[in-house]
Amino acid sequence: MDAMAKHCGLGRTRFIYHCRQAVNATPVDYLTGLRVDRALDLLTGTDLTISEIALSCGFSSSQYFATVFRQHCNRSPRDARCARDLAPATTTVQPPGSTAGSAGGAGGLA
Repeated sequence: MDAMAKHCGLGRTRFIYHCRQAVNATPVDYLTGLRVDRALDLLTGTDLTISEIALSCGFSSSQYFATVFRQHCNRSPRDARCARDLAPATTTVQPPGSTAGSAGGAGGLA
């Protein structure tokens, strides 16, 4: 956090104050939230292992990641991944008589 404050030309206390004003969280809490959000995207959008996701999102271990993830999401990373695997596939259904991707916007009427 000291490096972030220095990068902004502020002392640690002023940096924390401005972060709370801007995002209603301490810098550490805000950064942790961003890491958890990214991890959730990776859990639901990739087949990376939980350990790979933990390390790629800046957590020191998969155990620490699981603890923090549970605090933020009220479920384990494994449960988040399983929910993705159990979700029904979404498909786009075109109404009868329509053609997907047709240009003109008038539905073929002239």
